[in-house]
Amino acid sequence: MKETKITFSHGMIAMFLEMSAIDGQMDLIEFQTIGDLVREHLGHLKHLKDDNDALELLFEESHTWWSGFPDRDSRIQEIIQIAVRMRAVLSKEERVLIANSLAIIANSDGEVHDNEKLIYKLFLDCLDLTSEDILG
Repeated sequence: MKETKITFSHGMIAMFLEMSAIDGQMDLIEFQTIGDLVREHLGHLKHLKDDNDALELLFEESHTWWSGFPDRDSRIQEIIQIAVRMRAVLSKEERVLIANSLAIIANSDGEVHDNEKLIYKLFLDCLDLTSEDILG
């Protein structure tokens, strides 16, 4: 079986999945929101543009990687490492877009849980963003 090289795209999707799951349930609306946001963030990339199969494969690879950890803590630690590396590669604007997407996912089921607030603050810190950066 071919091993998947984990990219920033996989890491971003994992952040989205973690935001959805951190409250103890992954609602269908959150999952649909993640799909929409992945298309929005990555659909413009040359190798993914107008290629739904490639986007679906990327999502499947990300979900398989994300769900393959033995526990939540080790999974979050790995996501944190990827998010920290994003600081050096992604512009502040791009990181703010990711943070805004995380907020959309947390809000998509109509309720922002305490764990979602905590992981949001953690991811903001990892992305080297403050609330002021988000508010503009």
